[in-house]
Amino acid sequence: MTAEKNVYIVLGMARSGTSAIARALKALGVELGDKLIPADAAWNAKGFFEDNDIVYKVNRRVLDALDQSSIGTRLIDEVGYQKSELIFLNKMAANLLKERIADTQHWGFKDPRTAKILPFWQRIFSDLKINEHYVLALRNPLASAYSYQKVSGTDLEVGLMLWVMHLVPAIEGTQGKKRMKVSYDEMMKNPKAQLARIKQGLAMPNLAGQDEIDNYANEFLDKNLRHYEYNEAEFTSHAAVKAVPICIKMYDLFLRVAKDEIDLESEAFAAEWHTIKAELNAT
Repeated sequence: MTAEKNVYIVLGMARSGTSAIARALKALGVELGDKLIPADAAWNAKGFFEDNDIVYKVNRRVLDALDQSSIGTRLIDEVGYQKSELIFLNKMAANLLKERIADTQHWGFKDPRTAKILPFWQRIFSDLKINEHYVLALRNPLASAYSYQKVSGTDLEVGLMLWVMHLVPAIEGTQGKKRMKVSYDEMMKNPKAQLARIKQGLAMPNLAGQDEIDNYANEFLDKNLRHYEYNEAEFTSHAAVKAVPICIKMYDLFLRVAKDEIDLESEAFAAEWHTIKAELNAT
């Protein structure tokens, strides 16, 4: 019997802890490969943990074919995925994925762009009969926007809209699949508890030893690299947030999920999410 193959995808806005959470998967024994983009002192001194080929050979080219930008603030229409230009990219991405999982049953990747093009990847996962697992990274949207502004110069309001437009398709595109919300701030506070939570939530087998977990918690994570923390009053009263108020309701709901106060698959979550989507569509 052929062993089942599993892929773990980290979704979320850039500067939202996606790199730290991708590295958490590695600590749990998920293979990330040896073709990772090098660390960058300005953007990410600890490393991006992004597969170079996934980012540059696939995701960027898929967005180009869809006439989309990685910093675009609109959702991609499903019709776009019928473009003929994507046929070649689909085959290339499938071959690349087969190479990556050839020698492992548990492989993962992270690129914030992935949230925008989930249907492209999910067709490949289905064709290759690979089990999908999703980790949805969460950070206070104002903190994310400020951090993104520091490295890119983008206006805060744009950063907040990008936060929204990365998390909406991440939620919508993973319904009915194995998924969980992970807060970057909660990871920084208690990494071992969050690692255990990820492992349990995604029903992961024992893939790594305690030394890997200890190294991640005690050596890799550096609280001195975490900037831009805001309490609720500072967040909700900020002028930029008032320009993109939907992020307040989204963050409140998602944070409750990340703290296990409400289940992501519950009717209660679905009802609140329906209200948020209606408000978003009305703007």
